[in-house]
Amino acid sequence: ELVWLHLSDVHFGQGDVRDGVLRRAMGGDLLRDLRGLAKRREIPEIDLVLISGDIANTGAVRDSREYDQAYEYVINVCQQIGVEPTAVLTIPGNHDIERSVTTGDDDVRRWLEELRNGQTIETALSSPTGIQRLESRLANYRKFSQRLGTILRVGSSSSSTLFWSTVIETKYSGLQIRIAGANTALLCQDDEDAGKLQLGLSQLMEILQPDADHHVAVLITHHPLSWLRDRPEMTQRVQQWANVHLFGHIHEPDTDKLGTGDATSLIRITAGALYETDP
Repeated sequence: ELVWLHLSDVHFGQGDVRDGVLRRAMGGDLLRDLRGLAKRREIPEIDLVLISGDIANTGAVRDSREYDQAYEYVINVCQQIGVEPTAVLTIPGNHDIERSVTTGDDDVRRWLEELRNGQTIETALSSPTGIQRLESRLANYRKFSQRLGTILRVGSSSSSTLFWSTVIETKYSGLQIRIAGANTALLCQDDEDAGKLQLGLSQLMEILQPDADHHVAVLITHHPLSWLRDRPEMTQRVQQWANVHLFGHIHEPDTDKLGTGDATSLIRITAGALYETDP
């Protein structure tokens, strides 16, 4: 078996002083719960920590300490459950985007508007300039994630810092489980993101590797697929290629199962927010 702890929407840096106190209190509650459950052996040994985005609140633009605070908290979580930081896998959310990179450069702003309003994201993912622009909007997040297990990624040299994939073999059964971290935040910019985001078929194929010989595929995204402009094709492909879909963003925990019509099903698990605020 493979056991993971799924966290999402921590939002370090959100709000005023009172909000910071509330976040520390709620975070402390989680740490105490994990410590107690582990001590009483009421939970199995955890292998991975999966964080599905919105780790910071402004991509560490408004407060440069956002990711330092997040890293310290993640290390505390690892210590409570006996997991090494290399076993922490993360993906970014809309609040991990450095939006000032776009607003401060007219060329990047126009380019992003075109992608959000009709142009396919494949043009950006296949272009060195496009990759550079996408990476620049996630520079602080990428530094944070590379201090943890996300640096253990498989993918092309041009896109490996934007999304990732790894295969883990279970200890006893030898089951090959692919964990795929997709990036739905690539085109995020403002409160009008819904329906303007894209995942892209090339990204999904690269990380899920549908022709590979893994036994189970777990996809992690920040947004539910309903937020994507390319949601019809992405939904169909995810149902075909993945067995489990983990995501956050909407701040309400939920679990459901989506049938595909061929006797298989996709299990969808939504994580609640560690700190409650508007997504």
